[in-house]
Amino acid sequence: MTKRQVLTGLIILAVAGAAVLVLIKGLGRKSAGDEEGIVTDVAVHVGKVVRATLHRYVTAYGTVEPEPPGDGKPPAGAYLSVPVGGILAEIRCTEGRPVERGAVLFRLDTRLAEVAVAKAEKSLAFAEQAYERQKKLLAAEGQFRPGRGQLAHDRPERAGRGPDGIVPP
Repeated sequence: MTKRQVLTGLIILAVAGAAVLVLIKGLGRKSAGDEEGIVTDVAVHVGKVVRATLHRYVTAYGTVEPEPPGDGKPPAGAYLSVPVGGILAEIRCTEGRPVERGAVLFRLDTRLAEVAVAKAEKSLAFAEQAYERQKKLLAAEGQFRPGRGQLAHDRPERAGRGPDGIVPP
């Protein structure tokens, strides 16, 4: 190898090393001093606070709690309950309006109750008819005889015997 080739190789090696050094330093993390040049704009509006009375309605959402009892006043709300469940047929009050004590606020649908009453009346009529029939049968026979109305398998003297009274093999 000649001096010229060695010198050319060293120069290429030095240039490659310098390029690697520049790349490593350039791609590394930036320090806090580098970010000081960035300016962030934040819009701020300043106004004077004034106390005022609103003369218009304000639309809002939320829960309104009734006034608790105190100073000799009853509470400003009540819980409603009915002894039976059902479907509302009519509502005679509106939310937020005052009502008088004892006023009818709503009416339940009575169709289900009417059907239950009709079924009970039919059952009562059937039971009364069965009672009258049994009373007539008892009066006609004079007295109740247990063996007469029982089935053959219920009577011990006929248990296990065929219709002719013979025990099958």
